[in-house]
Amino acid sequence: MPLAVMELKEGTAAVCGVRLLSLLLWAMLAASGLFAWLRERLEEGDIAVESASCATLSVLLLLWQFQMGRKGLRMGAAALLAALLILDGGLFLWEQRRIREQQHTRLLEQYLPMVEELVESVRARQHEFNNRMMAISAAVSAADSLEDAQRAVAVLTDGIALDRADRELLKCDSKVISGMLFGKIKQAELRHIKVEIDLSGSFLRRSLPESDWVEIIGVLLDNALEASAPDDIICLRSKDQDGALRFTVSNPCPPKSNTELAEMFRRGWSTKAERGRGYGLFNVRQMVERRGGRLVVRNEDMDGQNYLTIGAILL
Repeated sequence: MPLAVMELKEGTAAVCGVRLLSLLLWAMLAASGLFAWLRERLEEGDIAVESASCATLSVLLLLWQFQMGRKGLRMGAAALLAALLILDGGLFLWEQRRIREQQHTRLLEQYLPMVEELVESVRARQHEFNNRMMAISAAVSAADSLEDAQRAVAVLTDGIALDRADRELLKCDSKVISGMLFGKIKQAELRHIKVEIDLSGSFLRRSLPESDWVEIIGVLLDNALEASAPDDIICLRSKDQDGALRFTVSNPCPPKSNTELAEMFRRGWSTKAERGRGYGLFNVRQMVERRGGRLVVRNEDMDGQNYLTIGAILL
């Protein structure tokens, strides 16, 4: 049957050649991990994979039942295979959209409570600001001289300003990213590490989905926190650059050579010995390159101290 599909004559050499090619194809598929991936998707109940597998099996059984000697049957089989490919493509796109929606829902459930905490913190600061303004008004009215009023105002206005990081987070156009950053800043504060944020430009309406932004930012910040010591300052910046968004995270670090900088994005690279580590920056590189973006990695001098800056530029 396979010989008829490929319009080959029955013969020992042709039979052996086709069987050898079939064995090589199966070996390549097994080595690629495709079968393991299919098994995992089927066990998880992936609708798109289940439908595509059933349709493919149906076509193979149909081809097995019919003798493919006649041209009409060969053309019918080709048309059926083409329809199968179109169906599988549509199912794949539908499944990808469903997965993105599920990811977005999970991100909202995970990080929106942090956004609410940020908003409550700002509201509390606003309430304090209102109370301070009333106290300042009363102090100025009761002061005997200009110098007394100035001293009272100076005392009452100390520490009244909204935290700069909170202001930057409120500017961010993604509530999910704001919530995630707010949580990371709190983690850094527990380790006595300061995170300075300067956000401009939009994360949304980019080629990179919001869920991928969260993963990239999380990986870069986690790496920076692991490499930092108490009293260190981590700098996080985003800005528009020629129609693209440039996002970077910088942390104090001894200077690295160009070879070391390139090695950081290799699969399995890690400064720690634990198994299962070393895939964060590799995944970042994969996501950025898949969307046609560029990585940013360099040594940077800040106030006389060397910083390692890692980030991405994406349209």
